[in-house]
Amino acid sequence: MANNDQLWTIRPYTETDKNFIVYSICASAKSSPDGLVAKVHVDKLAAQNHWLFVEKIAQRLVETCDVTVAEAEVDGAKIIVGYLISEGDDVLHYVLTRRKFQRMGVARDLLAQFDGVDVSYSIRPSTKGLPIPDNWRYVPWHWLKHFK
Repeated sequence: MANNDQLWTIRPYTETDKNFIVYSICASAKSSPDGLVAKVHVDKLAAQNHWLFVEKIAQRLVETCDVTVAEAEVDGAKIIVGYLISEGDDVLHYVLTRRKFQRMGVARDLLAQFDGVDVSYSIRPSTKGLPIPDNWRYVPWHWLKHFK
C-alpha cells in the first residue's frame, strides 16, 4: 500500500528487517529518559544486565508478534522509515518512525489499523506532544507473556 504521494509503502515484515528493528528499539530505549522498560519490571525479572534484557525483549517481540513496516526509496536504496509491532487487532507494543520522516504521517499510516479500536499498549510512547486516544490504555505486562 503506497502512502503520502508514494513516499513510502506499508508492507509486511521480512526476516531481513529484524536486525534494524531490534537495534533501533535498543537505541531508542537507551536514549529515552524512562527507558524501554520501567525499572520495576527489570528488577522483578532479576535481569543481570538491563540492556541485554532490552535486546531480548526486542528480539522476542519481533519473533512472536505482528510487524508492519513502512519502507521508502532513498537515493536508490529501500530503507525502513518506520515500523509497528502489534498483536491481534487491539494490542500495540511499539511504533517507531525514523527522525527524518517524523511528522510526515508514517506513524499515522502504520497506526491506521487501530482507528476506532480500544487499544492496549505495552510500552509508553514518546508522542512528543501528540495526544494518545482516549480509548487506549497502558497495560505494561502485555509483553511479559512472550517470556514464558
